Amino acid sequence: MNQTAPANQAPVLPILWGSLTMAQVMIVGMGFFLSSQQGVTPTFAVDRLLPGDGPGAILFGLAFVMAVVAVVVPPRLSAMLPKNDRSSDVARAYTPFLLHLALAEAATLMGFVGAVFMTQPAVPERVLLPAAAGLVAALLGFPTADRLKVLAGRR
Repeated sequence: MNQTAPANQAPVLPILWGSLTMAQVMIVGMGFFLSSQQGVTPTFAVDRLLPGDGPGAILFGLAFVMAVVAVVVPPRLSAMLPKNDRSSDVARAYTPFLLHLALAEAATLMGFVGAVFMTQPAVPERVLLPAAAGLVAALLGFPTADRLKVLAGRR
């Protein structure tokens, strides 16, 4: 059986990647929008980028853990797939790829929740660093042929 993706499956993963990566950018925008609705004006001062203490700080830390897990865990999971499976790389990589994107987006969401809902008044700048970590994790997971081979457990 052919190990390449059928023509109708090939564009699916880049489209998913693009839409979920753009959703992360939209989450950052929503953080600033919701904060402006509370009357908060972003100053982008360095002391406003880092969380203080409390639940916001915990979510801030979890965001970075999720970004690292998004890069490290999916290729390890694909190593557990059966080696004699004759499915295409796209089919084998699909679940680890979606897990990667979900964890990267969760990193951005943790920053969003910590910045907008866990601090009163909201501090929209605090969504930027976790969002950057989530976006870097998402960018590292762009579905190239080599990346699909890794996620499919063939490399």
